[in-house]
Amino acid sequence: LIEFPAAEMLLLSLSHRLGSDLIRASSHSKQVEATYLATAMDAFGKITSAVASTLQQNRENPFKLPDSMSPEDSPEPQEEVNRCFCGRGNLDTFMVDCDRCHSWFHGSCIGITKDTVPDMWFCDDCTLQTAILDQAKVFARSNGGSKVLSTKDHNHVLRQFLLSYLSRTAESSSLPHADRAREFLIATWVKYLTLENNSGKQGTFDLNLVRSHVVAQWSPLSLEQNNRSNSSLTADGNQRIMSALVASSELSASFPRLLGVLLKLMGDKIASLRKLSLKAFLQVVNVDPTLMSQPSVRKEVS
Repeated sequence: LIEFPAAEMLLLSLSHRLGSDLIRASSHSKQVEATYLATAMDAFGKITSAVASTLQQNRENPFKLPDSMSPEDSPEPQEEVNRCFCGRGNLDTFMVDCDRCHSWFHGSCIGITKDTVPDMWFCDDCTLQTAILDQAKVFARSNGGSKVLSTKDHNHVLRQFLLSYLSRTAESSSLPHADRAREFLIATWVKYLTLENNSGKQGTFDLNLVRSHVVAQWSPLSLEQNNRSNSSLTADGNQRIMSALVASSELSASFPRLLGVLLKLMGDKIASLRKLSLKAFLQVVNVDPTLMSQPSVRKEVS
């Protein structure tokens, strides 16, 4: 959930613990209580299937983000089509045209009515594309380095949109968890910047500039300042940002290990473990059937 960015860290820690317990149960089954074993496997399967779902969604519906600082390298569509994320066709209903790519969206899906049509409106993809190009001009290293925009560069802009959303939510809500979520996102963003800087594998953005920009937002802007200084996305766009960030997170990077635990236990000598792991594995495959096309998975299942 967007409002609970700490969930990814919690699920990562929980999945590691549950996976270790399940593997340990394979060799010490008499020391593991049956009810805990069933509960642990059920939770482990749900975490694994949730990660599989996020990876699949990000794979099937990715943002079309520029890979270069040159606007000319991001051609705009020439044909006007219905690209509304709801999947419905051209119904007899009010629709809004993106002023950049000229794709059409249902007003009810993007929160715009006939009386609230802005002078200019960009869809989520175009909003992000223009924001990334604008941010690249501000944060690009000044040493004349590469002008290629990497996934790391994209993720910094995605986090900024998420932070702006959480800041608006915190400012307009009396719930304390909204501001804690915003602070957690800033803290983890600074951590990622430090790790990225220490790794030596940087993108085009100057990480020191990005870090200064992030830290400066610890004290939230007013709602009016936040709305004026940042573009906003639809609810679907914010959710896609969260999915994109989770898809590149440590939790998603651990998916092969999570799946490997289930596949290993499906061949265990203990019948109860085989049964539980098979049920959990089916949860994952129901979410992403393409997993069955992987030779390693087919081999273990057979």
